[in-house]
Amino acid sequence: MKMNSEFERIPVSVSLTAVLGHIAPGGAFLGCLYLFEFWAHHSLVSAGVHLPVYTFFQLAPRSSENWLGTTLLGLGLLLGVYITGHVVDAVAALVMDRTLVYRGYGYPFHTLLGYLPRRRANENQHPGGARKRVNIQALSLIGDTRAIHPEWVHLSRNMYRGAFFWLNCYFLIRWMSYASLAFSLPDANTWLRAIANGLGYLGAAFILLKGTVNVRRAKRMRRLIPNRFHRVKRVSWIMAATAAKILASPVSPFASVLSQVLDTRRSFDGQFRALYERQFRRVFSLDPRAAESNNYWFVFAYVKDTSPDLFAVASHWKNLYEFSRNLSTAFYLAALYCLFWISFHSRLVANWKSPGASIVLGIPLALFILAVIMLIHYYYFYVCAYTKFLFRAFVYAAGREEARQNREHGAPNVLMTASGAPMSPGSW
Repeated sequence: MKMNSEFERIPVSVSLTAVLGHIAPGGAFLGCLYLFEFWAHHSLVSAGVHLPVYTFFQLAPRSSENWLGTTLLGLGLLLGVYITGHVVDAVAALVMDRTLVYRGYGYPFHTLLGYLPRRRANENQHPGGARKRVNIQALSLIGDTRAIHPEWVHLSRNMYRGAFFWLNCYFLIRWMSYASLAFSLPDANTWLRAIANGLGYLGAAFILLKGTVNVRRAKRMRRLIPNRFHRVKRVSWIMAATAAKILASPVSPFASVLSQVLDTRRSFDGQFRALYERQFRRVFSLDPRAAESNNYWFVFAYVKDTSPDLFAVASHWKNLYEFSRNLSTAFYLAALYCLFWISFHSRLVANWKSPGASIVLGIPLALFILAVIMLIHYYYFYVCAYTKFLFRAFVYAAGREEARQNREHGAPNVLMTASGAPMSPGSW
């Protein structure tokens, strides 16, 4: 009963910003689909063309003839938009946060604090010796953050960055092959389709290669004889490492320039990191270099618990970056829907040269550009606004708490650096 009463006192609130953060992306996704199908209906009318979203919105108002029916219809539509927003949010969390950011670049606190993912202690004591180290290399290649060697982490991130880049290149080339129909370029259409098919085959081969390395994670594969591990090292590992470097080669220059412009890859200065590590050890009795993701979660919980004002500012930045992430995902999913629709109906449309057809073909490209713009906006707010402020808020709140404790115990009102030297609160 006591535990239940404690849980009952936990405040559960739903802010207007959080609700709009789901309604706006859901409405943007459905609105983009309606806009696309509206132009498709008025420009590419043909037998066998499917327009589910446009048809629903056209038929829905006729199904209600009184104010009650109209009200219920509006509430149902709002609920549908809200649920769609939650679906978009789930896809964004999986694709953007977990795959592109975490697997491709690492969470921002890794870069800001200068920490690499660490190998777990039990793996250092494994009796497998060299065979275990080979398997750790394979684990790190597929994105397992337990490997400490920077080269393996780099290769893992190359694979995910390269896969994301070339997958979108495949979609763009597919779109260009259909856009060439509007400009009467049959030869270009043939070549573009051949290039897209080639990228598709290479993608399938890449997935197969990744699967051959992935299977090394199984426990039964870890007990294989040494010769088998040597074959893994010579074949799967070398091929996958080479593929990772080739895949990511077009991404690195663009990512480097963008990170310099946005200032997203620069770590905190050494003095701040030393002060952070000291406060983290003092508050949580943990080594921040071994805490991994607890660096974020413990800091998040501490700021929320000790400083509501600072946490309100951090929550504002968090809502903004999540809104940008979800809106980018909504535009991206809408662009993919338009592309798949064009691909499915390309043989049913007789006239791709009409002005309306050009608008239909231009909508997915415009949505893709908007998705990229909002993706850059999301990553900038995620790193430079939210994450940086959260860690600075922790150092400030922890330093203020330490100063209060010093006053209560009659100690001098100064902060200490990691080396134990006094630091004036105004200097940080």
